Amino acid sequence: MSFYSRLILAFSPKDLVRAALVPAVLTTAVLTFAPAAFAERTSADDESHIDDPRVQHRSYVFEPTGETLPYAIFVPSSYDPNGTDSLPLLVSLHGLGRSYDWLMGYHGLLDQAEESGYAVVTPLGYIREGWYGSRPAEDPQDGIYSEQDVMNVL
Repeated sequence: MSFYSRLILAFSPKDLVRAALVPAVLTTAVLTFAPAAFAERTSADDESHIDDPRVQHRSYVFEPTGETLPYAIFVPSSYDPNGTDSLPLLVSLHGLGRSYDWLMGYHGLLDQAEESGYAVVTPLGYIREGWYGSRPAEDPQDGIYSEQDVMNVL
């Protein structure tokens, strides 16, 4: 019998369950109740990183704060703005800490959108270091602003 088998047999199933649950419960408690700073907007939030002529970098004034928020949009060349056809739209949300337009540079994304005839939009979501929605220990306004920015861009 191996060392690990003997070690496991030395404990009851209840002990093993408790040993497995304690780290999970502690991790959850730390992530849920840890004090978190309000995620402030910085100049880095507005930086674009994609220099592709097919991508339009735009902005609008976000009424709740009066700030100008960026977004990027790709429209396929087949689209006729004077026509009656609508386009399918892919809304692409960046990951934590990424620039609002980084997914426009994802390999093959714009080529596929051009070929398939759909538009792509990448909103900021109010801040780069934010998330969509808010966590219990943080200011719920963060979540409201992130979701409101996405909906405004649409």
